[in-house]
This record gives sequence, C-alpha cells and structure tokens, in this order.
Amino acid sequence: MKIFTCPKCGNKMVETAPNFCPNCGCQSVEFTCTDVVEAESTPSTPKVNNDESKKNGFSFLGCLGISALIIVIGIFILVVAGGGSRSGSSSRSHSSSYSTQTENYNDNSQFHQLVAKNWFVTNCIKPRMHDSKSYEEVNYQVSFDHVKEEYIVNVAFRGKNAYGAVVLSSLKGSVKFSDDGKVTCHVIPE
Repeated sequence: MKIFTCPKCGNKMVETAPNFCPNCGCQSVEFTCTDVVEAESTPSTPKVNNDESKKNGFSFLGCLGISALIIVIGIFILVVAGGGSRSGSSSRSHSSSYSTQTENYNDNSQFHQLVAKNWFVTNCIKPRMHDSKSYEEVNYQVSFDHVKEEYIVNVAFRGKNAYGAVVLSSLKGSVKFSDDGKVTCHVIPE
C-alpha cells in the first residue's frame, strides 16, 4: 500500500489512486507517493521522544510538587511546635519584646528609618484616611532625634477624601521604639 502526500497542505492519504486532496482540493497529478514502511519508520521516532519527554516532564513536576508539600509540612510542624509550648498572648508579647531587645532600632540606619516610616503610615496615617486603600505615597523624610530617641517622620501622600476626589496631603509624626518591645507612634501638630 502507498501513502500519498499533498504538496500544498501536507495531508497524507492512504488510497490507491486519489483524484484530489480532501483537505485542500489539490489535483492528483501533484501528489507524491511513498511506501508504507518508510512512512511508518519516520514518524515513530519522534513519537517515542515526545512520550519520553512527557514522562520526564511529569516526573519532574511530580517531584517538585512532593518537595513543595514536604517543605510546607515542615514549616507547619515548626510553627506548631514553636508556638504550642507557650500561651498565645504571652508568647506574642515575649517575641515582640525579644525582637526589639536583640535589635537596636535607634541606630538611625536606613532600614530602621524605613521601619519607622512604615509604622507611622500603618498606625497613624491610614486610620485617619477616609479610604485607606487609596493611599499612595509621594515622598517621605525620616530623621532621628537623639535627645528624645525617636524618629521624626514626614510623609506626603495622596488619597481619596469623603467626596471621592484624590487629594495631596502630608502628615508629620514621631515613632519611638522602646527597649521593652513597645512602639509608640503619634502625630505632631503643625
């Protein structure tokens, strides 16, 4: 048996003498003819490679999924084991107090200035806004007052007012990190 291939669309037909290609309507004079043995050996090699690549891809994704599941379970066990030994409220205050005692927030580093600005935005600016989701920061300045040991934060921002209009505002305040783990944040009147 012969396989006829259409030169225009590449459609393969298994007939003895086709008159036209049922796919594109090409005439039978233009068909090329190949033996069945040659046609079967050529496409079978890529199919085996495609099947192997699919199997390899599946096994890779399977291993990746199993690895992610093991990591999530491990983190869950660490969180439950670490938090389960203490009561809820005392562990929260203890960890907060511990983090500020081990880290000096009053060193006027760029990172701690950013932490102070974020505390001010979260605890002083957004609660005063009509729509806190519309908060858009324009710029900010942070300085450290060595006498009072607190950060002075000045933030310019945009946000929606009660009428839905976006307005430009600014607010100045102070953020103080104490040694016992408490953070105080208040607005400085201008």
